[in-house]
Amino acid sequence: MSYSMLGKVIAVTGASSGIGRAIALSAAQAGANVALCGRDAKKLSAVTKQLRGQGSRCFTFDSEDPGSIAECAAGINESMGPVSGFVHSAGVSSIQLLRDLNFAKASEMLQINYLAFLAFAKEFCRRGRYEPGFSVVAISSLAGVSPDPGLAAYAGSKAALNAAVSALAKEYAPRGIRFNTICPGFVDTPMNDKLKAAIGDEAFRERVKKSMPLGMIEPDDVAESALFLLSEASRRITGVRLVMDSGGGGIA
Repeated sequence: MSYSMLGKVIAVTGASSGIGRAIALSAAQAGANVALCGRDAKKLSAVTKQLRGQGSRCFTFDSEDPGSIAECAAGINESMGPVSGFVHSAGVSSIQLLRDLNFAKASEMLQINYLAFLAFAKEFCRRGRYEPGFSVVAISSLAGVSPDPGLAAYAGSKAALNAAVSALAKEYAPRGIRFNTICPGFVDTPMNDKLKAAIGDEAFRERVKKSMPLGMIEPDDVAESALFLLSEASRRITGVRLVMDSGGGGIA
């Protein structure tokens, strides 16, 4: 089986940093032409300069505007052709106890983590806009499977993402389109800085040590799993939640 992405068009949201950046770099290294999608054109451009080859491009979108997402997807198809893979890595998090729940932040998480994914998937799954064997990968979270206190809103958005992918996998299997999620635990990205600030660096390190015997997850670890799910090597896999808990005993 081959993980080669040679000549394939792979769209990645959240490509300016963290997991999305790592996936964009890995896909380009495997030969893909990557459509880097995000809100900050300057940051996206900086990542593009690090990619192998000349076929990758940047696209901006507003995650709270379905029209903007539709324009972004159409722009990718018009300038790069039908997509072979789509990874939704754009995401935001917030630690909020119920008594302190900020509905504006909760709504933002639902919009970016979940609804934006549906909007992109809707556009790319239109006939003529994807290649045979089209693979969709949603970057979810272990919190969407086994949430901790203070993550009700965030975990809810990721659980919704998991459920949607399960439904879409069944809906689109007859058309040869695959949907899967990756559910990592703590990943060494700027997103976890909020948790470190909330509980302190020492408490964070101790929590990671106890809950992740195999060590902290790196963005490249998630990227390797995403590359597998995008490739022909996983052509018979759909509707799967790939849990990456680094030995913590997460529920698959």
